[in-house]
Amino acid sequence: FGQWFQAEFDKSIRQTNLMFLLETWWWPFTAQGWGRWEIDMGDRKQGFMFINLFDSAVARTLGDVGKPVCFLYAGLFAGFFTEMVKKKLSCIEIQCYSMGETYCKFLLGGQDRIDAAGFWMNEGATARDIEKRLRGGERLQ
Repeated sequence: FGQWFQAEFDKSIRQTNLMFLLETWWWPFTAQGWGRWEIDMGDRKQGFMFINLFDSAVARTLGDVGKPVCFLYAGLFAGFFTEMVKKKLSCIEIQCYSMGETYCKFLLGGQDRIDAAGFWMNEGATARDIEKRLRGGERLQ
């Protein structure tokens, strides 16, 4: 992506507006029916951020199965953002259209945050609960 972006816009990815860069990366996925996204970077200084995905192709195809199913997207987000920031990031889906929700929500951050979110989900926490806990500075002991 970095080489293509440089050739297309005559700028490196480090010299461009972050939101423009992210939308440029995601637009081909949107155009091909993989869904629209919304990034909440309000918590990035705390080491995590949330990505909302609307109209997930995977979740729409599988329907209401009662659990998260968009692992492909989680891997895609983790890989892309790891490469962007040159720091190992992980991603977990904490809310899914296939759980009867209106959209999918992903948590992107370090492995410790992802492990905590996974544990809390297994204990019955909702996406809102997880957001509140992370924003409150809670971690696994």
